[in-house]
Amino acid sequence: MMIGIVLAAALASSTSRFDLICTGMQHHEPGGAMMPWSARMRVDLVAKTYCGDDGACKGPSPIAEVGPAAIMFRDYTGPQLQDLTYVSRSTGEFSSSARFGDGSADVIKGNCKRAAFSGMPKTKF
Repeated sequence: MMIGIVLAAALASSTSRFDLICTGMQHHEPGGAMMPWSARMRVDLVAKTYCGDDGACKGPSPIAEVGPAAIMFRDYTGPQLQDLTYVSRSTGEFSSSARFGDGSADVIKGNCKRAAFSGMPKTKF
């Protein structure tokens, strides 16, 4: 019985805590050249946090929304910025768009694959 409980907890952890290894293309609008892009994101759906897509995460950020179809990492609209970043839970399609008040934008399109959870950075205090 105890082994079953431990195995169930481990399975739940592996489905709710994982890394995403993503590759694709990015560009700056208007007129920016397409450039290769890659990122490894650490995701903890239990705590609803993730470790950024720039590879230099110093601490977890809150996930905007976890839904059955997508994980919405960022969803912000302000006077000078509209920032939307999500991954499809069924296809792995990744999309990030940061649109600025001057009309420019940074756009990333790619695909992600699940990998073993590498953990969140540790803090001392």
